[in-house]
Amino acid sequence: LGPNGAGKSTTLKTISGMLDVEEGRVASGNVRMLGQDITGASAERMVADGVVHVVEGRKVLRHMTAEQNLVVGGHRLTRMADVKQGLERVYGLIPRLAELRTRTAGYLSGGEQQLLLIGRAMMARPRLLMIDEPSLGLAPLMVKEIFDLLAKLRGEGVSLLIVEQHAQAALALADHGYILENGRV
Repeated sequence: LGPNGAGKSTTLKTISGMLDVEEGRVASGNVRMLGQDITGASAERMVADGVVHVVEGRKVLRHMTAEQNLVVGGHRLTRMADVKQGLERVYGLIPRLAELRTRTAGYLSGGEQQLLLIGRAMMARPRLLMIDEPSLGLAPLMVKEIFDLLAKLRGEGVSLLIVEQHAQAALALADHGYILENGRV
């Protein structure tokens, strides 16, 4: 949690290896996960290690169908049977996506796109799912649906790191809450 410009999104990008894409760098200190230094690790390595980042802004592949977006999320899966199993799991977790599978992603509502992005992330079988502003611009009923889904994922053992302005929803789900201000906890 924290005000705009506090460093919340940058923290997620640093962990996921996406900071380098924006020509950023860690100027001092290091980033550690599970006892290992991951400072400067590539996004590809982090996904391989089970870290998946859903960035702010609902970046769906707009001209592809919902199901094609999900399949892209499983790009590391080498067997078609694993892709099918991943799709079944996502559709079981998010039944609305099964109904939308043939719809063009760019025509989905904002809430449906957010569900799609979480489903796409789940195709990568994350151990740590980082999600940036999942409720941004959504109606209260959709915010509830998103946080119910995140609670379900948490219950399945997926670790979550959430940047969220809706403090009450985030803290109801969290084991720990952190407030960032000017890059400091």
